[in-house]
Amino acid sequence: MNWDAEGSPASNARTALPKLARRWFETGRRAAGPAVRDNDLHAFRLETKHFRYTLELFRPVYGPGLVRLIELLRALQGSLGDVNDCVIAEAYIKKVIANPDERRIVKKHLAARAQRRRAKFRCLWRDAFSTPQERERWIRYLSRPREVRAE
Repeated sequence: MNWDAEGSPASNARTALPKLARRWFETGRRAAGPAVRDNDLHAFRLETKHFRYTLELFRPVYGPGLVRLIELLRALQGSLGDVNDCVIAEAYIKKVIANPDERRIVKKHLAARAQRRRAKFRCLWRDAFSTPQERERWIRYLSRPREVRAE
């Protein structure tokens, strides 16, 4: 994100955040696809975290409406984190469960759990982010910060 040192936080937000949102929505659209790999979901989780934290920095120039958007991102990030936890646990069991039969049972359980978590992510994406109208609503909102007065 390019920062104009001469500009106000609101003018910087107006310039940078809609671009960041466009990129985030495009990445999310791909991540919510049917054939996405787990490492791509993890990368999108990290991008969501970055996007959310950036928006949190700009809360003073948007006001309370931004809180709802941040909460949606927090829920999506949590869902992606649940998927990643299953993937990491599945890799970890290879190291800690010696019995192949027990390992297979646990691996099957984790794979089913990860699949449910992926489905939950896709539902969250579909319900809150997937439409072009929703994308444009975010971009429009982020294009109109309010000026903050120095006190």
